[in-house]
Amino acid sequence: MSIIEADKAVVYEAPMPYKRRARILVDKETVGAKNLALGIAFYEPGEKADFHTHDGEETMYVLQGQAIITVNEKKCVVKKGTTIYISPGEQHMLENPGRETFCFLFIFTPPGPERGIRKTWRQLL
Repeated sequence: MSIIEADKAVVYEAPMPYKRRARILVDKETVGAKNLALGIAFYEPGEKADFHTHDGEETMYVLQGQAIITVNEKKCVVKKGTTIYISPGEQHMLENPGRETFCFLFIFTPPGPERGIRKTWRQLL
């Protein structure tokens, strides 16, 4: 068993113009997980991700705030308590047009995209 305190995990910040932050909580590097990666992401007002895809599945669960997710050109508003499932290869992006921080858990199955966060995002803590 592993217990991870989110507020003690390393913070990574994406490069501009798609600045946002994430903490990777569970993956091979943190606890030896082989089949998934779990993290928490934070988008401040006005922040957004670029359009991207993943080879595997991504599931998100919104913890705080509200955002717009665009998947294959379809836009939906998501808010606290919403779960989002993204199929492999689906092009998607998130943006926070609101006035409060948008925060969500993300799960990658199989793991892999979290390695890109570690490799290309700046480590803050």
